[in-house]
Amino acid sequence: MTEPRNAPTADLSGRFALVTGAADGLGLATAAELGRAGANVLVHGRTRPKAEQAMRLLSGRPGLEAARFVAVHAELSSVDELRSLSSQVGELAPDGLDVLVNNAGAQFSERRLTSDGIEMTTAVVHLATAALCRLLLDQLSEAARRARVPAQVVNVTSINERIGKPVNDWSYAAGYGQVRAYSNAKLMALAYTYAMARQIDETQVTFNAADPGAVFTDFGRKAGGSAGRMDRALRPVAPLLIAGPEKAARRSVLRALAPDAAGRSGGFYARGALRASSKRSNDPAVIAEVQAVTEERLATLGF
Repeated sequence: MTEPRNAPTADLSGRFALVTGAADGLGLATAAELGRAGANVLVHGRTRPKAEQAMRLLSGRPGLEAARFVAVHAELSSVDELRSLSSQVGELAPDGLDVLVNNAGAQFSERRLTSDGIEMTTAVVHLATAALCRLLLDQLSEAARRARVPAQVVNVTSINERIGKPVNDWSYAAGYGQVRAYSNAKLMALAYTYAMARQIDETQVTFNAADPGAVFTDFGRKAGGSAGRMDRALRPVAPLLIAGPEKAARRSVLRALAPDAAGRSGGFYARGALRASSKRSNDPAVIAEVQAVTEERLATLGF
C-alpha cells in the first residue's frame, strides 16, 4: 500500500501526549509526529539529561519550530520513579492527558533484577506499561471529559509476542533467556492491553496496540547478547531491508491514533492497518491469567 508522508492523525492542537522511551529511535520519531499534529508532547527519557537532549533535538527539527516539547524523566524499572513520572505528568498537564504511548522497551543479555526482585525486561516492557496505564487512568479520563472525545492509549508491541507465553515467575529464577524474556513480556503487555480495553469504557479511554515491525534503530546494539549479534550482522544492509523509525511510527503508532481509530478499543495495528495479533494473545484464558497475575503484582507494589 502507498503510505502518506504523515499518517492521518487527528488535530491534537492544545492536547497533551506522553511518549515513553522517546530519547531516540521509534519513540523520538513518534514524539516528532505528535508534535507535528499540534500536541504538547511530554518527551520521556530514563534520565533528565537524556530527556532534555531529545527535547532539544526535536525542537530543532525543520517543521517543528512551533511545536511544544517538554522533558520528563524516570527509570521505568523503579516503582518510585514510575510514581514520580505520574506526578510530573500531573503537574505539566493539569487538565488531563489525552494520549499515552507506552513505547519504552529493553532487552538484557544477562538476567538482571530490579530492587523488587523483578527481571528487568519484564519490569520495563510489561510492568511499567501496566503501572502507567493505572497511574495515569484518572488523568486520561479527565482529558476525555474535558475534550469530549476518548483519551487514547497505544502500547507498542512486537512480532516477538507471537512466540511469547504468560509467566508467573517474573524473577526468572530458572530458565532465563534474552529473547524468551522479551517475547514473554511483549505477549503479556499485549494481553494486558486487551484486558484494559475490555474493562475500561471506550467512550472515555481506548486501549490499542501497535506493532512497528522491524525498525532500523540502535535497540539491538544497546541490548547486546543475541540481539547485538544480529544487529551487527544485519546493520550493513538493514537500511535497505527494514523501515526507519519515522516510517515505522507513521504506519503503526500514528495509524492507531488516526481519526478512524478514535473510539475503537482493543485493536492491533501493524503495517498501516488494523490486523490480528497472535492466537495466544487473543485467548480469553490467557488474557484473564495475565490480568490476574499483573493486578496482583501491581497491588503488591502499591499501585
